[in-house]
Amino acid sequence: MPSRRRLLRAMSAATAVVGSAVLAACGRTNAPGGSVSGGVPPTTGSAPGSAPGSGGVPGPAPLPDPPGFPTGIPTPTITEPVAGERRRSAPFVFVLAQGTSIVVQVISGGPPCDAVTGTEVIETSGRVVLTVWTGPQVGAGPCDGPQVAMAAIQWIRVPLAAPLGTRELIPGRTA
Repeated sequence: MPSRRRLLRAMSAATAVVGSAVLAACGRTNAPGGSVSGGVPPTTGSAPGSAPGSGGVPGPAPLPDPPGFPTGIPTPTITEPVAGERRRSAPFVFVLAQGTSIVVQVISGGPPCDAVTGTEVIETSGRVVLTVWTGPQVGAGPCDGPQVAMAAIQWIRVPLAAPLGTRELIPGRTA
């Protein structure tokens, strides 16, 4: 009778051989027409209702939202920067121009530890250079340790000396 150790080695070797054969067979074609092993024709796109990368195989229907659950993504309200530290500059996306101000969308960690705390604007006749600052707002508790993983999408009003018009809006310095 073989020892337990020899038996385990033999089983491990057999498992490795079978696993290698299965992996090697993945993606092989067995016919000039391009059908995949198993006779399933390849797909070039996804069928309606199928999950991305599923090869067109339909997935389960999505679960309904619970009662009272908000539908869609809410539109942020337009706010002003809050008083606080300017620790880092944040990227922004232009939303709209309103007279002598613009509205930009900023994604930050969220108040109180990562709020939009200020903006800097440099205007010329051809462009507007904007830097949006984030950091802890005044009165925030300890913000140096681990923070809750969340994001706040905020629309921030930025006053200008003159309407944006045809001037180019570009990001300012990064910190």
